[in-house]
Parts: sequence; structure tokens; C-alpha cells
Amino acid sequence: MVTTALDENPTGTGTVAGNARLRGPSPATVYCAGLYVATRLAVALGWVVASLGRTGVQRGDPAVPWDSFWYLTIARTGYSPTLHPVGLGTHDRYSEWAFYPAYPLVVRGFATATRLPLVSAGYVVAGLLGVCAVRAVYALGAEVAGEAVGRASALLFAAWPGSVALSLAYSEGLFVTAAAVALVLAMRRRWWLAGIAGLVATASRPTGLALLGALAVAAGVDIARGGRRSLPALAAPVVAALGIGGFALYGGLRTGDWLVWRHAEALWGQRLDFSTGLVRSWVTRLTHHAGYRSVRALLEIAGMAALLAGLGAAARRWRQLPVPVLVYLVLASATVLGYSRVGTRPRMVLGVVPVFVALAAVLPRRVVEVVAVAFASTIALVTFLYVGDPHVLP
Repeated sequence: MVTTALDENPTGTGTVAGNARLRGPSPATVYCAGLYVATRLAVALGWVVASLGRTGVQRGDPAVPWDSFWYLTIARTGYSPTLHPVGLGTHDRYSEWAFYPAYPLVVRGFATATRLPLVSAGYVVAGLLGVCAVRAVYALGAEVAGEAVGRASALLFAAWPGSVALSLAYSEGLFVTAAAVALVLAMRRRWWLAGIAGLVATASRPTGLALLGALAVAAGVDIARGGRRSLPALAAPVVAALGIGGFALYGGLRTGDWLVWRHAEALWGQRLDFSTGLVRSWVTRLTHHAGYRSVRALLEIAGMAALLAGLGAAARRWRQLPVPVLVYLVLASATVLGYSRVGTRPRMVLGVVPVFVALAAVLPRRVVEVVAVAFASTIALVTFLYVGDPHVLP
């Protein structure tokens, strides 16, 4: 049983809040913060080595790598009134409308409150949210199968090479935190709070649609079991839908194009092909190319293997998995496997949070530790590739 501040007041005196302050962070929080800091040392090593090899305007500029540019641009200037932005140089052929607003809003608010430069604020926020994400994964694993699985889930998640994204000015930390919290709250039938967390998730990344589906199914099952008494369960999917719905409404009003997000995605060549294009690209890159192209293929293959292993682990215990977790696992996996352009890059696997919980529940503890060490040993290399090579997608 998980003990909380509400359960403990052994002296019978003082306030619960006062006792909580005296105790400080919980052991679970300290454990997760330690995991995050330890794995960030590997990120720092890869970042430094990559930065030493960079020249010109790129040297030391953390806003350059990939999606960080777009998120920080949105935080600085907001969204353009047209699909294509103006004045962004080579970026003009793409569009910031492919990126959801929750993370840029948090960065903008944090920068305003602290008076930090926007780039610095983006990375501080990413770091804080990275710790929160590891802790949220712990909470989800513990809720599903106990504290031991919670610890193992957090370990696998923090050590996964895609966790490099938790140190970039990316939305992964915010999304994983919100999605995992929403799933935990749905399992506890705290529907309004689950909906609020779901709202943040659906306003953070497109994968939030999978969470919305999970909350809708969970609410439907709860209503089917409890009848009218369970109608408050509808609050979860309805409130969660406000995130993505609000962004779609704003996009339509801002640009006059009610499908502006989808059109922005199309600029990156997104199309549903169930990973057939991805597999063909692996064959080409591994047989006809060397260097970064082959490394990128190997990273994607590793992501595919981890995702399929997690699905296999979940299939073994699907009857024990709570409805929202199982539905989210299936839908989120489908979003990753369905689009070759997204593909199974390591950071895309991060959003399929139940994969780490399923693996932690099935694998023996010693195996989890060995797998985590193997994962973590690649973090510095992956960071180096992301930051130092303009052709390796994070």
C-alpha cells in the first residue's frame, strides 16, 4: 500500500501540510530525480563532444537542434496567420502549425515570470518537466502493479536513449507527465482531474488523441458498469478534448484554414502507410549507405523492437491491465507504427508510456537492470548524433 501524507500523523498533533514539509520529498521522488540526473550526465557528455565539433553560428546555440527551433519560435512570436511562416529563412517551407501550443505557452509564462531569456527558460522548463515525467511514469507503474514495477518502469524510461528529448526544448516532458497522470487519475476514477491532465496532453502533442480515446473508452466502460451514477466519467474525455479542440479552433480562426494542422503535417510528408515506407528505407540505408544513414536506421529498428516487445509483454497480461492503460497502449502504438515519417525513432517511443510499464511488469528485476544499463550506454552517442549531425532526426 502506498502511504501518503493523508495517511500519516503519528503524533496526533500538527497539520498534515506541516508534517509533509518536515518529511520533504518522498523516496519515490528522490529516486526519480536521481535517475534523471544520472542519465543527464550522459546527455551532457554527448552534447559537449558534439558542440566541440560545431562551427559558426551553430556553436553553443541550443535553439538550433530540430523541433526546439519551432517551439521557441512559437513561444517568442506566436503562430503565423498563414500556413507558411515568413522571415524564417530555410524554415519557410515548413510550418509551426505542426507543433502544439502547450509547451510554448509554459515556456513563455516561465520566461516572463523569471525574466530568463527565452532559450534558457525553454531548457530549464524541459529539465523540470523531465523529472516530472520520470516521476509520473513511476506513479503509473506503481498504480498498475505495485511499487517495484513503478521503480522498474521509471528506470527503463529514464535510461531509454530517446529520453535525450527530455533535455531538449521539446514537448515530450510535458506530454508524458500529463498523459501518465491522466491515466493514473482515470484508474482512480477521479474523472475531472483526469480530464484536466488530458487537456494538457492533447494540447501538447498529436499523440494526445490516443489518450482522448483511452479516456472515452474508460468512461464508457465505467458508465456501462455503474449506470447513471457513473455519468461524471464523461467529464474526462469531454474536458480532455478541449485541448486539441481549442487548438483546432484557434488555427481555423487565425488562418481561415480549419485543417491547418493537417496541412502543416503534410509539409513533412506525413501519410498513413503502416510503416511500410519505414521498412523499405531501412533496407536501402543499411545496404547502400554508411555513416549517419545506417545509424539512424539502427536507432529506428531499436525503437521498433522495444515497442513490439512492450506490446508482446502487454499481450501476456492484458487481462490485468486497466482499461485506460490498455487502450492508450494500443492507440499510441498505432500512431507510431502507422506513419513512416514519424516512425519508431527512440523519442517517439517515449510517448507510448505503458510500454515501459508492461516491460517492467514482465521482466525479472535483474533483467530490467541489465536492459537499463544497455539503454543508458547509448544515451551519449544518441545525444552526439542529435546535436552534432544535421541529418540524424531526434
